[in-house]
Amino acid sequence: MTIEIYRGYVAPYDEPENHQFSIIATESSARYAVPDIAVESLGLDDDRIAMILNSYKVQGIPTPTTPLEWARLASDNLSQIDVVLFEPVEPYSDSEIEQAIEDEKTEATDALEYRNQYKGGE
Repeated sequence: MTIEIYRGYVAPYDEPENHQFSIIATESSARYAVPDIAVESLGLDDDRIAMILNSYKVQGIPTPTTPLEWARLASDNLSQIDVVLFEPVEPYSDSEIEQAIEDEKTEATDALEYRNQYKGGE
């Protein structure tokens, strides 16, 4: 199983503090890594992915089979967000998906705290 990490940024995505959330994707699923205080306001949770997947089925769109396809599904209808592949220095192994989610949640939380402290929030 391949684990790929996609980070969602408000432009420009070359500034780490613009990191809003991450999508952890495999060949069979996608999950969000979102700062705890932003989950409700962003609406990025497993229910959102299930809703989009159900919509795909109703429309006759095939279920994703690659991490990229799952990341596209998870980023469907997210306006003003650029989702880009992030390649960690050390890729996560198959058994480390929960660790990847926690690490990415921490990164997004740090970016949120930076924005709130130095940029007056967004």
